[in-house]
Amino acid sequence: MTGPTIRAAGIPYDNRKLFPYSSYDEFDFDIPTRTDSDCFGRYMIRVAEMRREPEIVRQAMDKITDEGRSRPTLPASCRRSARR
Repeated sequence: MTGPTIRAAGIPYDNRKLFPYSSYDEFDFDIPTRTDSDCFGRYMIRVAEMRREPEIVRQAMDKITDEGRSRPTLPASCRRSARR
């Protein structure tokens, strides 16, 4: 079990932190949790995630250089799928 379901049960499990892909390991963000374990708790986890996303975007934008290229590079598997 992952995602809002497990975080609504109070377990701070987020694949972006535990198994970082792309450049998530370069960003600082919290994992929201609740202890409700119900539909409303999962909804509130999503709301909390949406409130935190602009900070991740800001951190990503700070990594863009003047040449317009981002310092972190995508893995080759991601670059191949993006060309399709």
